[in-house]
Amino acid sequence: MNSLFPQQEIEDILKNHFTGISPDHRSQGYVKEGVLEVTAHMDIQNCHLNSLNYIQNLKSPRFIKTHAVPKCLPTQLLSGTKKAKIIYISRNTRDVCLSSYYYTKNVVKVHDCSLDDFCKVFISNDNHFESILYFWNAGHQENVLFVRYEEMKNDLGEVIQRVAKFLNKTVTDEQQSKLLKWLDIDQMKLNKAVNHETMYQATGFIRKGIVGGYKQEMSPEILEKFKIWIRESLKDSDYFECE
Repeated sequence: MNSLFPQQEIEDILKNHFTGISPDHRSQGYVKEGVLEVTAHMDIQNCHLNSLNYIQNLKSPRFIKTHAVPKCLPTQLLSGTKKAKIIYISRNTRDVCLSSYYYTKNVVKVHDCSLDDFCKVFISNDNHFESILYFWNAGHQENVLFVRYEEMKNDLGEVIQRVAKFLNKTVTDEQQSKLLKWLDIDQMKLNKAVNHETMYQATGFIRKGIVGGYKQEMSPEILEKFKIWIRESLKDSDYFECE
């Protein structure tokens, strides 16, 4: 999804400080197009259609990004027998939904429904908060860094420094200045690799990247449904959504 683009670029730049792990065949559910991806110099077809084989053939250290739910991750990672560094990114649920709507409608073109109808289906997805809360609760572990999308939009420089520290990396003021320019959304819209134009044969993967865009597009009825769903989903957690 286009919701996480600054973070995946930060990680890509610092990727050689990740610890590799061996994917496990516990679940074939994550061998799906777009679920396991390798950003840098990736072979589009092999990466997306043969994800496990592609990753198994990579040399360590490896940098892997995924949208897989926790139960579909390698058991080595879930059990703690492997301590690969994990950077998990959360975003306001309604903005995620809006981003997903335009991605699936305009980029991969898998539907042509209204935003209201899409939202109703999105709200029925139990996996959404499962993933967020799993990694929120694991945030105290030394190999897990939990970052909010809204933090990147508010102070990207601070997040760059936090990620660098997590990866035992030092970023100078000059390097950070270059990163801030490189990660500017208008600059990233011009980056064909980040937009995956070759793979999708379409533009629009990176759309607006703003915080709170849902407020201008979702109906009051849908916003109320989201409010109830979010409240119920988070009632037993100290996790909260940023606006």
